[in-house]
Amino acid sequence: MGSRFFTVGYNAQGAAEGMPDVSDPAGTVMFCDTAFPQPYGSPTFIIEYSFAESPQFPGGSQAQPSIHFRHTGLANVVWCDGHVSSEKMTLSYNQQFDKFKVGWLGAANNDLFDPN
Repeated sequence: MGSRFFTVGYNAQGAAEGMPDVSDPAGTVMFCDTAFPQPYGSPTFIIEYSFAESPQFPGGSQAQPSIHFRHTGLANVVWCDGHVSSEKMTLSYNQQFDKFKVGWLGAANNDLFDPN
């Protein structure tokens, strides 16, 4: 959703218009706990990070995760329909990210992150 914010316009009353339709609001991540291991390549610490990265870049290559499972192995997730849940990590990137509890939830595709 955040990557499509540029499509939002505002009417005379200041209300948002033009948000893309979300075909499955209850199954689409809006935002969640995030962090990113640093430095790149051989992380030794994590930094706060603003974006929940999906498992794949456009074109299908694997991205690096940023969902932080900091709450006893769970991440708090806010879904596009407004409900909140605590989710377990289901996809790992590598052992270096695992030690910081950073990974993905859901399947190894972008279904939970794609609004259409």
